Amino acid sequence: MKKKIFGIGLSRTGTSSLINALRMLGISAVHHPKDINAILDHQASADSPIAAAYPNLDRAFPKSKFILTLRDKDDWLESCRKHWERHQSYFDESPELSGLHDVLYRSRAFDREIFSETWERHTAEARAYFADRTSDYLEFYICDGDGWETLCPFLEIREPSLPFPHDNIGDAFDSLLIRLLSASRDVDWVSDISDVGPQYMVKLICSEAFRRHNPKTPMLLDVGRHFQVTFNRAVERYDSIDRLTANLFRPH
Repeated sequence: MKKKIFGIGLSRTGTSSLINALRMLGISAVHHPKDINAILDHQASADSPIAAAYPNLDRAFPKSKFILTLRDKDDWLESCRKHWERHQSYFDESPELSGLHDVLYRSRAFDREIFSETWERHTAEARAYFADRTSDYLEFYICDGDGWETLCPFLEIREPSLPFPHDNIGDAFDSLLIRLLSASRDVDWVSDISDVGPQYMVKLICSEAFRRHNPKTPMLLDVGRHFQVTFNRAVERYDSIDRLTANLFRPH
């Protein structure tokens, strides 16, 4: 069996970019696995479920590789604030996510002080846990510019010629919402398929990004769950990906 690769960083530290990069290297990878079967079915996995359980995964899968994605703490806190503002209603309706946030963040809602303590605690615990296992553990600052030159030597894989996927996930998801709002003119529908509250939609509509939106610009992509679920639900309304993308890129 191939060695497992686990991304043990907290959400909003570049976990989606890590998964995208691993897929570009030909590695089967899943972001935010829902259960143990998803972990078993892929060589790599990352995001909150992995961050909360990496000691158990280390015991279950000996000789695995562990990657702690990190970023500037203040930048991370601001990204979390926006993320929780966007998805709080969805989190509240999910017992699974609420329980996971209780364990990992010790809070179901964003609180700057509590989340700051979480960042410090999670980082310190990972460093202590892997203190004498440098060959198994990598600290990876994707949001600060780390790329193939850091990841590939750790995995003992040749660097590809393609650019490293430094995704801005929050911008990608907001960009999709803006495209859907512009194409459909239906706040309730976009709110429903994205699990994002109407208040956030109104905020987007009043934003500079919405005012400057140009449907002809390239679309930002995201391997994260919220992006994928929202996009797939939108496809259902338009019956096909071709019809959806035609509407998203058409001037309105």
